[in-house]
Amino acid sequence: MSLTERLYAGTSRPDEPVTGKSQSKTERNNEVKRLYSIGWKVPDIAKYFGVSIPRVYQILRMS
Repeated sequence: MSLTERLYAGTSRPDEPVTGKSQSKTERNNEVKRLYSIGWKVPDIAKYFGVSIPRVYQILRMS
């Protein structure tokens, strides 16, 4: 049994995102790129979307 399975044993997965944000990853990634292109700083983008700074850089490198 994995650590995640042990931590969440007995709980069910939510039907919708817990954060209440229903934006698709494609839409989010496009918005990350747009915000960066208009001058937003990577740490600010990461905080806005609730993702890590390395994840923002990864999104920006994607075609």
